Amino acid sequence: MSTQHELEQLKVGGEFYFIHERDGEVLAKESSLNLFVNEGLVYALNSAFGVSVGGAPTPYANLYIGLAQANRAWQATDVAATINTVANELNLYNSSLRPAWSPQALSTISSIELSDAGAEATYTVGDLSSVGGTANLYGAFLISASNNDGSSDATAVLMAGSNFPAPRSILQGDVFKVGYVLKSESGA
Repeated sequence: MSTQHELEQLKVGGEFYFIHERDGEVLAKESSLNLFVNEGLVYALNSAFGVSVGGAPTPYANLYIGLAQANRAWQATDVAATINTVANELNLYNSSLRPAWSPQALSTISSIELSDAGAEATYTVGDLSSVGGTANLYGAFLISASNNDGSSDATAVLMAGSNFPAPRSILQGDVFKVGYVLKSESGA
């Protein structure tokens, strides 16, 4: 006897949110859904189930958030090796490293959500005179490499990317906080 079963799906999705501050005043708070790219999905599945070519993958100690100056359509085929260039990553802030994503560990099954609320990646915008004194931010991405110059992206994994609801014009001294929430659920 043959019985057809519907495949139960695991749904994974997330959103970036930001808080833009200037001179201590909040200019905007918004969020946008992301695209969890194929490279990130492959890594997540391999890590969760201990599968990889040549042995089980080691989970990354940290993931990092980068800022995109390019107004682009995120693609499932985007990869870490080229993201610094295609996203035109902003690196004119007070560090040569991307801020870490710092989610709280899941402790219950009532809410299957990783969130860094209250511990957002924080950027203080540096000298923008080389780009005319202002820059536009169009989105953010989550990646396993910390260097914001793309120098270690060839061996990294890109997890997700998103455009903000509208571009944000930033000035020197602005504080830009970006968080990421990753949610999962099972369902048919």
